Amino acid sequence: MDGPHYQGDVFDLESEHFDLIVAHPPCTYFSLAGNRWLHGEGGPERLERRADALAFWMRLWEAWPGTPRAFENPRGTISTLFRKPDQTVFPWEFGDRPHKAVCLWLDGVPPLFRTGPLVEDDRIMVNGQRWAKWYYESFSLPKAERAKARSVFFPGIANAMAAQWGTP
Repeated sequence: MDGPHYQGDVFDLESEHFDLIVAHPPCTYFSLAGNRWLHGEGGPERLERRADALAFWMRLWEAWPGTPRAFENPRGTISTLFRKPDQTVFPWEFGDRPHKAVCLWLDGVPPLFRTGPLVEDDRIMVNGQRWAKWYYESFSLPKAERAKARSVFFPGIANAMAAQWGTP
């Protein structure tokens, strides 16, 4: 990895120049899987956290005007709260087996093209339901580890981003 790895408030870097921004904003309050928690006792608090998450997303999107950017998130409500994604890709199109829709919101970068090798996704049948294997297996992890395992980005897509959007 070239350059420093900054750990802190991203907005402390607003005066810095970047050639490209690839962001993975937290999806906790945007993912479709989290919608079931909107109803019931904790619903109002979750809606408030979603509003805060959207404000963060928008501030991040608007920072560094003119800088090419790509934001990644799974399918979820960001498609209606912000706008539809410019592209949806799948890890199996880039040589990784998991089945998960990866939505990309693009500004100043072209859509990714498949790099393959195309591989069969790894879904399994459990009690008559079809599950993405990586997702189903994450249920056995403690809650904190489960969230971390589900948020890992896929190397094939990351490599395609670097190869297709990076500087020569």
